[in-house]
Amino acid sequence: MTAAQYREALAALGLTQARAAGYLDISVRTSNGYANGWPIPKTVELLLNLLVRDNDKDLNAPNAV
Repeated sequence: MTAAQYREALAALGLTQARAAGYLDISVRTSNGYANGWPIPKTVELLLNLLVRDNDKDLNAPNAV
């Protein structure tokens, strides 16, 4: 997954980098790094791809995660 694909996945899910950091259990700095070219672990890529594919869930709901 490229940085652009990471940003696109977050946009498709309606997540900010900070909110994504919370869901992914990573720091905001790491989420920002992914969005700016840091290598993205395969597990993060797989999770985001699954979430985008199954985007009928409201991830912004208070009890979503």
